[in-house]
This record gives sequence, structure tokens and C-alpha cells, in this order.
Amino acid sequence: MKKVFLALLLALIVLLAGCDFAELLQDSTPSSSNELNSESSSDNPSSESKIKAEQPPDGLSDDLYSFQFYCEGEFYQLPMKYSDFASKGWSLRDAKPEDILPNNSLTNVYMKNGSYDSYIGMYNLSGGDLSFSECMVSTVSAVNFAWPGDTATFFLPKGIQYGVSGVQDVLTAYGEPYEKYEDENITIITYRYEKNISKEIKINIKNETDTIYEISVSNQIEP
Repeated sequence: MKKVFLALLLALIVLLAGCDFAELLQDSTPSSSNELNSESSSDNPSSESKIKAEQPPDGLSDDLYSFQFYCEGEFYQLPMKYSDFASKGWSLRDAKPEDILPNNSLTNVYMKNGSYDSYIGMYNLSGGDLSFSECMVSTVSAVNFAWPGDTATFFLPKGIQYGVSGVQDVLTAYGEPYEKYEDENITIITYRYEKNISKEIKINIKNETDTIYEISVSNQIEP
């Protein structure tokens, strides 16, 4: 009888230990997942846009391949001199204007304008080494995590508005794209001037809200 009791007790201990281990494993899994989601949240579009629809500004182009855009009260047209870009309030975040970019080189940097950042591409095709301040800006990217509260005002030609316009708006405005990628979360619409990758507008749209969460405008003049 004692042996039977001990056997039952041992089985109960093993069973409880198994339950505790399963609960511990279950408790730790969401934590790891949440940490991963937190770390990668900047790569995912926000679930809700806070941007209000606005009327396009006077002077906005109707030509997508003008490589013009409007951002926070200023018009831009790529490519443009770094000095002209900086005169609109932009400054390098992690680099310095005197840093050198060798001839026939491209680089990507972050630049700040007040409280928001943007991903900027610059190039040097001058025939010699140049400081960043002497280079040309060829690419500007507006991404939701880089703007304060996701509320920046950003327009492409024909009134396509960051944080407001959706897939059909883009296709109606610009016609058949060079490329269209779609999965369950996002749609990426790419336009290229004469199929040239260095002259490209890429528009990323979150399917859940059907709103643009990233725009990249790139126009590199070839030598």
C-alpha cells in the first residue's frame, strides 16, 4: 500500500512539474514575441493615421516625373544642391557637412528638420572628392515612424497626400505603375521614369487603413 501511495505521489509531482514548466514556457513566449515586435515596430506601418486630408498647395505639379514634392510648407524638386536642401531647415543628424564623399559615390544619411527626421540619399559625380555640403541630394524618404505623431504634411504631384491617399487614388492619379507588390499587410507601388531605377517614386500603403505610410522620391542625374 505504501509503495502504491509513493508511486501515486511521484506521478503527481511529475505531473505538477510538467504543468509548471508548460506554464513557464507559455508565459515567456509572449514576452519574447512582444520584445521582437517592439524592436521591429519602426519597420511596420502604424495602425492608424492621424493626418487630416488637406487641399493640395498652389503650385503643386501635375507631373509625377517632375520629382517635385511638398513637405511642411516647402516645395522640393530633386535632385537639388545640399545647400539648397539645408536652407529649408534640414541638418545632418549623425554626420557632418564637412565629411567627404568620394567621386562617383552615393551615400545615405539621416537629416533632421525641427522635430522630424528623414532618410536622405546624396551623390557625387563631380570628378573629384566633395564634402557633403557640396553634394547633390537625390533621394528623400518620408516614413511614418520618422515623423512626430505621424502628422507631417507631405504631397506628391496631383494631390496625392501622405497618410491620406490610398491605392486607387495613386493608380487613378498616375496610371499603370512600373511594379506593384501586394501582400496581406501592405501594397507597394513603384513608378520609374523610362524604367530607370535611379529615377523612381515608391509609395507604400497599409492595406488595413488604405493609406500611404511611406513615400520615397529619388532622381539621380547620370553623368
